[in-house]
Amino acid sequence: MLASGRAVGVLIVVVTVFLGFCGFVDALVQPRRAFKASGHSKALWVAIEFVGMCTCLGAITWAWYSFGVRRQVVRAGGANRPGDALKGRGGGGSPGAPGAPGGGSPFGPPTRTPCGSCSGGSTVCSPCSGTGRVGTEMHAACGGSGRYRCAMCNGTGYR
Repeated sequence: MLASGRAVGVLIVVVTVFLGFCGFVDALVQPRRAFKASGHSKALWVAIEFVGMCTCLGAITWAWYSFGVRRQVVRAGGANRPGDALKGRGGGGSPGAPGAPGGGSPFGPPTRTPCGSCSGGSTVCSPCSGTGRVGTEMHAACGGSGRYRCAMCNGTGYR
């Protein structure tokens, strides 16, 4: 009975240290700009995960980071799959988000090619000539803005 209780205790410690290590490594390789864009501090989360790993609170810090902070970091342009951050590719966010696939270096911002078909992701609405009105009424197709989302870049402004 005592031996099986120790085995369970050892297993719990190993799992919590492992989860803390996983959270620590993930926070370490995520781009700082993605943390900043999501409103979090990379240094703080690396430290929290390290302390969690060393104090056997790794399962708690890992869950807090993985199900809360990490999702926001990925949406802001962080890496979503293992290896993406090291290859300079992000896995989350919109297609034109910082860190989106398209090259770059893991040590700097990725390079992105501006869309040559639009200006900032939108083009002038031809039926209303950019005025937002047809005759005296609002042009319904462009919502009165006088602009359309670019079909070439899906409104991101980048290819």
